[in-house]
Amino acid sequence: MDEWVAIFRSVCHIDCFGGRHPNVYVPRERPHGPFESIEDVNNYLLRHPDVVDYIRVRADRCGSEKAAAAAAVFLMFDQRTEELCDDHDSPQAADALCPPAEQACRPLGHYRDQWWVLDPDRGVLLAAGIYGQYLYVDMSAGVVLAKLSSLPEPLDVEVSADTLTAFAAVVAALS
Repeated sequence: MDEWVAIFRSVCHIDCFGGRHPNVYVPRERPHGPFESIEDVNNYLLRHPDVVDYIRVRADRCGSEKAAAAAAVFLMFDQRTEELCDDHDSPQAADALCPPAEQACRPLGHYRDQWWVLDPDRGVLLAAGIYGQYLYVDMSAGVVLAKLSSLPEPLDVEVSADTLTAFAAVVAALS
């Protein structure tokens, strides 16, 4: 993901890269109870003071401090994760770029490894944000499309359908 989105950073509980990946942040260990799910790990990280500071303020490439509007993408999340991201009075507030926890599936495809797989034969993948943000990948066509949005209402089905139709038309025009 960080190869496609230049400012993408991963916040992880465990450093699988041994400190060698420049875009992975792992906070200091804090005492915590046993994790019963990946959602518990995400919620622990969202409440971790080091992560809160990391989200709140990031340094730009020139080294000066600037406030960042954070967006968060989760493989696994629950209602508590959404609440932590949606609490705009808290320092860990972020736009959660994932469907609501109660939404079980998409009508066109299946969910795997943080992506909706729309067409496994062509390698068509979709990452979808709650307010109309999309990352659309068509591996067969060699096309990646990004749509940045801030729709007034979450999960507008009509706009989502129009967006997917537009993506397909762009891919067809480029192919």
